[in-house]
Amino acid sequence: MSTLYVNTITPNSGDTVTISGSLTTTGKLTIGDATTDTVAITAEITSSLIPDLDNIFDLGSSIKRWKDLHVDGTGSFTHISASGNVDFNGDLDVDGTTNLDVVDIDGAVNMASTLIITGATTASGGIQTTTISAAGNVDFNGDLDVTGNITASGDISASGNIITDGAV
Repeated sequence: MSTLYVNTITPNSGDTVTISGSLTTTGKLTIGDATTDTVAITAEITSSLIPDLDNIFDLGSSIKRWKDLHVDGTGSFTHISASGNVDFNGDLDVDGTTNLDVVDIDGAVNMASTLIITGATTASGGIQTTTISAAGNVDFNGDLDVTGNITASGDISASGNIITDGAV
């Protein structure tokens, strides 16, 4: 194998340099020199994408967001903010207070703290939490197990048991 040392590559015509076969680089790699530059990846990624530093880099921005996130596995988030629908087809485990508008969950909800709901709620699994405060109707297709108070301005119904140590 030969080694080629190059400082600058200039194409014969146009503005495209084409490399056929594999390209391996070592050391640092910088792609682009301005935010107007773009990168198009038509290949599939065959490795993990891990940032160099923890809790520093963003994926998208408030004005340039990714469209859909498809994940088959576990997700770990410090904060989730959604302006549209959030659908859970499995269990939802939350350690802190959760404020939700409309909730539709196909699994169980396990919360270590308060669940605050401002719209209608449907859950096909059971709900276990410390406190529930709902501004709309609450409908559970499983058991509702609350160690604190349950308050709702609408109806509360469960196909299973409603268990609470506090007021309803």
